[in-house]
Amino acid sequence: MNRLFDSRQSQTIAALPIEFEALSPIPQLLPGQALDGYRALQAAVFRDIAPQSAIEWLLAIDIAELSWRCTAIVCCDTRS
Repeated sequence: MNRLFDSRQSQTIAALPIEFEALSPIPQLLPGQALDGYRALQAAVFRDIAPQSAIEWLLAIDIAELSWRCTAIVCCDTRS
């Protein structure tokens, strides 16, 4: 993610293929976090990585999930 993120971009180009949906965990949201924010981050990761194979999709899913968790940790740290 080396460029500014524009959430107005079409999310359809970054959609998770149906055959890989079972590999994507249900996002664990903390109070105050929005599912839309998670989906926007996930779409940005998918757009940047542009996965083609199953292993690339697994890695992209993991990167999005771990990035979301890191964001949650940072938010909790700054609120303390």
